[in-house]
Amino acid sequence: MIRELLREKRAVLLQMGLLLLLVVLFFHRAAFSFDLLFYYDTIMQNFPFGLHFAEGFADFTLRLWCPGMFSGFPLFAEGQAGPLYPLFAPLLLLAPFWVVFKFSVLLHSFLAGVFMLLFLRQMKLKPQSYLFGAVVFAFSGFFVAQVTHLNIIRGYCYLPGVLYACQYVRDRDLRRWWLIPALVGAFLLGTHPYIAIYLFLAVGLWLIFSLLRKPARKGQRRRLIAVVLGLMLGIGVAACQLLPSAELLSHSTREDTGVDFFTAGSLPVRNLITFLLPSFFGTPGNSSYWGLGEIGLYAEFCGYVGLLTLLLAAIAVVFVRDRRLMYFWVLLIGALLLALGRHTPLHQLVAGIPIMSATRTPARFLYLVTFALAGLSAFGIEHLLSVISDKRRARSAAIFIMIMVALPITLGLAFALPNLKAISLYNSQSPVLKTIIGERSASTFSHYGDALRKDLLQFSVIIVASAVLLLMMLHSSTPRRAGYIGYALIALIFVDLFWFGSDFNPVASTKIFSKPPKAVRFLRMDGDIFRTIRWHVNEIWFPDEHPGKDARRADPFTPGWEDNLEKYKDCTDSLVPNTNLLYGVDSADGYTSFLLSRYNEALGAPGKCAMPRSKPTAGLMSLLNVKYGISTQLIESDQLCPVFADKDLYIYRYRDFLPRFFLVDKTRVLPTDEEVLRDVTSPDFHPLAGLVLDRPQLQQASGWDLESLSFMWAIPGTEGPSDLRKAESGGPPGEVAVLEYSANEAVVRTNANRPCWLIFSDNYYPGWSASVNGSPVPVMRAYGLVKAAPVPRGTSEVRFSFEPESFRLGLFISLLSLLIGCCAALCTRHVRQSEQMPPLSASEDVRGLALRWLILLVAAGLVLVPIAFTKGNADAFASNGLRFEKVIARAYVNSASKAIERGENELARDATLFALEVSPEGFRAHYLLGVSLFKLGDRNGARAAWQKCLQLKPDYSPAIRSLGVLGRGYR
Repeated sequence: MIRELLREKRAVLLQMGLLLLLVVLFFHRAAFSFDLLFYYDTIMQNFPFGLHFAEGFADFTLRLWCPGMFSGFPLFAEGQAGPLYPLFAPLLLLAPFWVVFKFSVLLHSFLAGVFMLLFLRQMKLKPQSYLFGAVVFAFSGFFVAQVTHLNIIRGYCYLPGVLYACQYVRDRDLRRWWLIPALVGAFLLGTHPYIAIYLFLAVGLWLIFSLLRKPARKGQRRRLIAVVLGLMLGIGVAACQLLPSAELLSHSTREDTGVDFFTAGSLPVRNLITFLLPSFFGTPGNSSYWGLGEIGLYAEFCGYVGLLTLLLAAIAVVFVRDRRLMYFWVLLIGALLLALGRHTPLHQLVAGIPIMSATRTPARFLYLVTFALAGLSAFGIEHLLSVISDKRRARSAAIFIMIMVALPITLGLAFALPNLKAISLYNSQSPVLKTIIGERSASTFSHYGDALRKDLLQFSVIIVASAVLLLMMLHSSTPRRAGYIGYALIALIFVDLFWFGSDFNPVASTKIFSKPPKAVRFLRMDGDIFRTIRWHVNEIWFPDEHPGKDARRADPFTPGWEDNLEKYKDCTDSLVPNTNLLYGVDSADGYTSFLLSRYNEALGAPGKCAMPRSKPTAGLMSLLNVKYGISTQLIESDQLCPVFADKDLYIYRYRDFLPRFFLVDKTRVLPTDEEVLRDVTSPDFHPLAGLVLDRPQLQQASGWDLESLSFMWAIPGTEGPSDLRKAESGGPPGEVAVLEYSANEAVVRTNANRPCWLIFSDNYYPGWSASVNGSPVPVMRAYGLVKAAPVPRGTSEVRFSFEPESFRLGLFISLLSLLIGCCAALCTRHVRQSEQMPPLSASEDVRGLALRWLILLVAAGLVLVPIAFTKGNADAFASNGLRFEKVIARAYVNSASKAIERGENELARDATLFALEVSPEGFRAHYLLGVSLFKLGDRNGARAAWQKCLQLKPDYSPAIRSLGVLGRGYR
């Protein structure tokens, strides 16, 4: 018995070692170099945020506040960096931050495989089965494409781990109960909120199935209660992170969202083809991605798990009669429906759930789809290994395999061949006609053909190899030979996923982060405490199709990175948010998933989670301590003075700069918060005209001694900021000297000539307190945005401290939960271990099989009915969404329109003729062809083109007006 146990554990260790070897091989570019995995959110969030906290830990400080972005922001509460994640801070004791950052991807890929292996192994599957599922989950397209979202990567691996712990406690050993709160707590301290929601949905579904199942032995219900308590205790362990995050949510733009926000980033129905051909819409690996939508990022719609995985999952669904399969089956269908978002009726029900309504990008439910398919594929191999001795069942499986192989081949060729034909037509055009569409589009078109041909080659090789190996397994003469083929299937799925995912290893030199650019070196020469802001930097958000010779292409949301990694150096050169944190430069803008709603409104951000992109007034910039503006355009303004230029990057200094701490001796009180915001954002506003408060703020501080301050009560409509600025102030209010300044605390000395307000040009947020000479004073929301505290006449020492009650309470709950968990673990260590439950037999699951197909029919109806009766969804699944010829035609039509504006009518005619050759049903192409022919003097050709346009779209008014003009004669 002991020898068998040791042999079993040795085998598991060997399998884990194999997973580690595969991880290193898969991410070889990062593993064997000093480069960093690198793409858009890496530079804009993950690396700067992580470095911010790593530098704080070096000084033995937990930085709850970040003064370097959004004019002060509770970055700890935002949670993406996971500063308290157990695999973050402790590892910084062993290696520099950039090493910990890079190898986090490899570490969590390995953990994903290990946890999946343990979870499937506990179901008494054969080694080939659970190792196959582990490889699929560790290297799935969802994981690999999300390497830019480190917080998603950190949480990805924990779902099978938590389920393993829950299932082990339920069925076997209460002594491992401590694993549940430990895994859940660690998971919540480091993951993305979306992944946390998905995990609890999956675990909740597992609990429902456990409650519906007939108890196999006495006490199992009590074990389920222990599981639930373990999950709740894990939430308590992470309370120090969850409570500040909940507080930030209540003050952010995501507090009040709607169905449109919730469904932004829904998985387009047409993208289901990428489960067969992952690069059908191109790939960022070679800058050929063209499948843009509401959220046009490849990573959000990537769910590739390998062709062999789909075949084995289909085998499990059709042939395996095991009640445990129902969990994966229901999870797969539910997750896929939720991923489709607005394309199914289900989103209307889910959008009303409070926590869910604050999320978006339903396509990320592909995480659960991936997990379910990995589990189903493991059962598929298990079934094939068990039927080799039953010729009848083996023959049925072989026939099914041949059908399932023929189906994807038919679908793949039907969708891919028209796109290859369109690419061939494009390649056959003259060089002049190719360049009319712009450099970026031309590059996308030329690379897309390579990506699609590579996809078809991979598809052909893998589908044929899968069919051969599966049929060989079914016709194996011995179980040992079938087992060897099972390991060959593991090798094949790794080759498939590696072939696909090897392009998702973008690495770049650490110099991109570590070497300060010229602009930073210039800013560092300024000894003041100040902020910068970026505006008129259009290459970030609106890339020019025809950039100049020295124009920067610092676009972190570009479709790809092949041969373009150096352009990310331009991102740091122009201080793309939040790269300023890398160099200790504070900024008034930023980029994150959470924006403070007041700040967002004041700076005019257009969305719920975008960085502010406005042209703010000089007075508002003075209030926010902005001294320098960064631009890639020449700006003429009386408020700005040019001080730096590097090629097309310019830095301007605001003439009316105010320090971060300054004194104001006048006060204006407006009735409402909305009026304060209008006043502050008006062109005439200036902070020195007087502190602006709303009446509720003043009433909130009524218990404090504010009578000594000089108030000027504003009468709405009779007294404005410009009048106050002209008023005699009786001399300057005083001076301020900064004594200490850090992330969580600021100490200043004031020498006031009379009672004043000390303005701290940092975002107002709950948790800030202030004291004057050791006595507490209120922290007011000045000007509706920043902090202010009253100071008396004379010399005073003022201390601002950030100690949010949400963090203190959360830390107390976390420590208490850890104490309870340790005590419970000690109390259960002597509990007798139960024998593991045997697998359920097929005869137990006749009703389950019928229920499975009923669920399938309902799910199919939920997907297909909206597609059939909703025109938008039907178009999305039809040729308009899948045919690349539409993309080519649209590019040429847009270029033809610009050519007509420039007077290049012959070039416009040739462009529209080619667009119609590629896609004859383009009504706008016919219209523009008519315009170009008309300007070239061919009135009959123009009439025919406009008439054809109206045949395709009878209500197209430009063509109607053009025919009317043509009928009356042109003047």
